[in-house]
Amino acid sequence: LLSDGGIQFETGKADLASAGLPLLDQIGAALLRCASFTIRIVGHTDNTGDENANIRLSEARAEAVVRYLTDKGVSAGQVSAVGLGAAAPVASNDTDAGRSQNRRIEFRVSQ
Repeated sequence: LLSDGGIQFETGKADLASAGLPLLDQIGAALLRCASFTIRIVGHTDNTGDENANIRLSEARAEAVVRYLTDKGVSAGQVSAVGLGAAAPVASNDTDAGRSQNRRIEFRVSQ
Protein backbone atom coordinates (compact mmCIF):
# COMPACT_ATOMS: atom_id res chain seq x y z
CA LEU A 1 0.00 0.00 0.00
CA LEU A 2 2.67 2.50 0.98
CA SER A 3 4.75 1.83 -2.12
CA ASP A 4 1.85 2.66 -4.47
CA GLY A 5 1.92 6.41 -4.05
CA GLY A 6 3.07 9.34 -2.06
CA ILE A 7 2.04 12.51 -0.38
CA GLN A 8 3.84 15.55 -1.76
CA PHE A 9 3.52 19.27 -1.11
CA GLU A 10 3.95 22.61 -2.81
CA THR A 11 6.92 24.76 -1.83
CA GLY A 12 6.39 26.35 1.57
CA LYS A 13 3.02 24.67 2.15
CA ALA A 14 1.70 22.06 4.56
CA ASP A 15 -1.74 21.73 2.94
CA LEU A 16 -2.74 18.25 1.84
CA ALA A 17 -3.36 18.06 -1.89
CA SER A 18 -6.44 16.16 -3.01
CA ALA A 19 -4.28 13.80 -5.10
CA GLY A 20 -2.89 12.19 -1.93
CA LEU A 21 -6.18 11.78 -0.07
CA PRO A 22 -7.12 8.38 -1.57
CA LEU A 23 -3.83 6.97 -0.30
CA LEU A 24 -4.43 8.46 3.15
CA ASP A 25 -7.95 7.00 3.15
CA GLN A 26 -6.51 3.55 2.40
CA ILE A 27 -3.89 3.93 5.13
CA GLY A 28 -6.56 5.04 7.59
CA ALA A 29 -8.77 2.06 6.74
CA ALA A 30 -5.82 -0.31 7.20
CA LEU A 31 -5.00 1.22 10.60
CA LEU A 32 -8.62 0.86 11.70
CA ARG A 33 -8.47 -2.86 10.80
CA CYS A 34 -5.04 -3.41 12.36
CA ALA A 35 -5.12 -1.70 15.74
CA SER A 36 -1.77 -3.18 16.80
CA PHE A 37 0.09 -1.32 14.04
CA THR A 38 1.50 2.17 14.44
CA ILE A 39 2.79 4.58 11.85
CA ARG A 40 5.39 7.26 12.27
CA ILE A 41 4.73 9.98 9.73
CA VAL A 42 7.95 11.66 8.65
CA GLY A 43 7.80 15.05 6.95
CA HIS A 44 10.47 16.32 4.56
CA THR A 45 11.23 19.50 2.64
CA ASP A 46 13.50 20.54 -0.18
CA ASN A 47 16.53 22.65 0.70
CA THR A 48 14.95 25.99 -0.24
CA GLY A 49 14.92 28.50 2.61
CA ASP A 50 16.03 28.57 6.22
CA GLU A 51 16.92 25.24 7.84
CA ASN A 52 14.92 25.90 11.03
CA ALA A 53 11.89 27.01 9.01
CA ASN A 54 12.18 23.82 6.92
CA ILE A 55 12.15 21.69 10.06
CA ARG A 56 9.00 23.46 11.30
CA LEU A 57 7.40 23.09 7.86
CA SER A 58 8.21 19.39 7.68
CA GLU A 59 6.69 18.92 11.15
CA ALA A 60 3.56 20.80 10.03
CA ARG A 61 3.30 18.50 7.01
CA ALA A 62 3.54 15.38 9.15
CA GLU A 63 1.03 16.81 11.64
CA ALA A 64 -1.41 17.58 8.80
CA VAL A 65 -1.36 13.88 7.90
CA VAL A 66 -1.86 12.88 11.55
CA ARG A 67 -4.87 15.24 11.78
CA TYR A 68 -6.35 13.82 8.59
CA LEU A 69 -6.02 10.24 9.81
CA THR A 70 -7.35 10.93 13.31
CA ASP A 71 -10.27 12.86 11.80
CA LYS A 72 -11.03 9.63 9.90
CA GLY A 73 -11.21 7.69 13.18
CA VAL A 74 -7.64 6.41 13.56
CA SER A 75 -6.52 6.35 17.19
CA ALA A 76 -4.09 9.13 18.07
CA GLY A 77 -1.96 6.45 19.73
CA GLN A 78 -1.40 4.75 16.36
CA VAL A 79 0.13 7.76 14.61
CA SER A 80 3.00 10.08 15.42
CA ALA A 81 4.66 12.91 13.53
CA VAL A 82 8.24 14.04 13.10
CA GLY A 83 9.84 16.54 10.75
CA LEU A 84 13.33 16.17 9.32
CA GLY A 85 13.45 19.27 7.13
CA ALA A 86 15.83 18.87 4.20
CA ALA A 87 18.10 16.35 5.95
CA ALA A 88 17.08 13.26 3.93
CA PRO A 89 16.54 14.09 0.26
CA VAL A 90 15.52 11.35 -2.17
CA ALA A 91 16.43 13.42 -5.23
CA SER A 92 18.73 16.27 -6.18
CA ASN A 93 17.73 19.68 -4.90
CA ASP A 94 19.41 21.17 -8.00
CA THR A 95 16.27 20.82 -10.15
CA ASP A 96 12.59 21.70 -9.77
CA ALA A 97 11.67 18.04 -10.28
CA GLY A 98 14.09 16.91 -7.58
CA ARG A 99 12.92 19.52 -5.11
CA SER A 100 9.32 18.46 -5.77
CA GLN A 101 10.20 14.84 -4.91
CA ASN A 102 11.86 15.96 -1.69
CA ARG A 103 8.73 17.79 -0.44
CA ARG A 104 7.08 14.63 0.83
CA ILE A 105 5.80 12.45 3.62
CA GLU A 106 7.15 9.00 4.42
CA PHE A 107 5.41 6.35 6.50
CA ARG A 108 7.28 4.06 8.89
CA VAL A 109 5.13 1.19 10.06
CA SER A 110 5.73 -0.87 13.17
CA GLN A 111 3.79 -3.46 15.11
